[in-house]
Amino acid sequence: MTGDCEIVGGAGHHLFASGPGSIIRASGRTITLTGTPAFSAAFVHAEEMGMVRPTSLTFVGSATGKRYIAERVSLIQTNGQSSTYLPGDTAGTEAQGGLYT
Repeated sequence: MTGDCEIVGGAGHHLFASGPGSIIRASGRTITLTGTPAFSAAFVHAEEMGMVRPTSLTFVGSATGKRYIAERVSLIQTNGQSSTYLPGDTAGTEAQGGLYT
């Protein structure tokens, strides 16, 4: 992620990394959520050895849906942020070796 962004509508995911070598780095940015967008799968999703690193982000506004899914030997690395760090109104999940840290 190379700049701040605004989310104005819902989607399946905002950040989704799937497969070996899939890496998303988002750091030091502001993400503005306008109109409470809904995420049908999760705001952040990593699967099948993918990695998402949402660190030092500022969120303005809110969203509905699951905060994160880390599954099938994947990693969501937030540098120790709490499980409520990411937008959403439903707890995130870890399954099949996925890790949120």
